[in-house]
Amino acid sequence: MCCILHLTSALKILKDNVMRRIVLFGLVIGLMTTTSWAELDCPPDSSYHVDMRTMLPDGSPNPTYGQEIATGLCACMGYVDGIEINGNEVTFTIRIVDNEPIRGVELDIYHDFADLTYTSVSKGEKLENVTDEDGNPRNMTLLGNWLDDHVKVLGYSTSRARTEGNGEEGDLMHVTYTLPEGGVLPDEVTFYFGLANLPGTSMDPELLNVVCAYPDEENPASVSTAVVSADAESIIL
Repeated sequence: MCCILHLTSALKILKDNVMRRIVLFGLVIGLMTTTSWAELDCPPDSSYHVDMRTMLPDGSPNPTYGQEIATGLCACMGYVDGIEINGNEVTFTIRIVDNEPIRGVELDIYHDFADLTYTSVSKGEKLENVTDEDGNPRNMTLLGNWLDDHVKVLGYSTSRARTEGNGEEGDLMHVTYTLPEGGVLPDEVTFYFGLANLPGTSMDPELLNVVCAYPDEENPASVSTAVVSADAESIIL
């Protein structure tokens, strides 16, 4: 009788542990799902740009200098609400909806947490999977540099590479910073773009910008520093 009671108790403990693991795994998957997407609202309407060209390519004065002109379909950028941590390296992901093909990127990225030092930038799926206008696979170069108080990022191609422009949301780039030894992240880090240029293809891709929504100084993005581990034994928040 004693053995049966011990066996019953052991089975109950095992069952409870299994149930806790299932609930924990479900929580991890749920959190990973909710933090994986920026969920950008980017209707395919025309975007606008102030034309700052004083002269046209043929050398004649530009009649639309200083005017707000239509530049094509919108492209919208935002941040994934969550981070990846590898040792003392912290990576933030910028997402994009490109309602038309984008032929480059120029961003000035500011943040409000001085302990984060810029390390590197890498291409997301949107910049990895680029082609020319005939559909041939091409490459886009992505460079980043720290300038005084912000990160300058440039993405460009010498072979007229462009994104698919399918109006679907995807990763544009991953920006990695280093946290000093013993440093502690705040609950969230605020970002904004001081400059955001996305040359499109509707008009002149070398001169015109189709971005119409992004975190700017007036409307910055607050990114949660919550980290979700894929290991059901460990959740780091």
